Amino acid sequence: MLTIDVERNVIREIKILPAEGREIIAVIDYGFFDGFDLPVRINLQLDIPPSEPGGAKEFQFGQGGKRISGKVEITYSYYKVNSGLSDEIFKEKSFR
Repeated sequence: MLTIDVERNVIREIKILPAEGREIIAVIDYGFFDGFDLPVRINLQLDIPPSEPGGAKEFQFGQGGKRISGKVEITYSYYKVNSGLSDEIFKEKSFR
């Protein structure tokens, strides 16, 4: 599920609740840099139950039968917007 700030056209929160008590939530904070809303912080919350033998492998991080839960904070800083890169490097090249 996405929570979108429709006034600023940015994603504020992402919730992933796939099944069996699993939960991943990301909350995103933005700053305004040179005319752009860019992320400055992402708070990630994980709560993933232990995997069962022979079960799905989608959220196994080598912990075996342990529950994985915790918080991760990602911080972005020192943005440089339009810092002298040529527009040419962003143009699609056709391969004919």
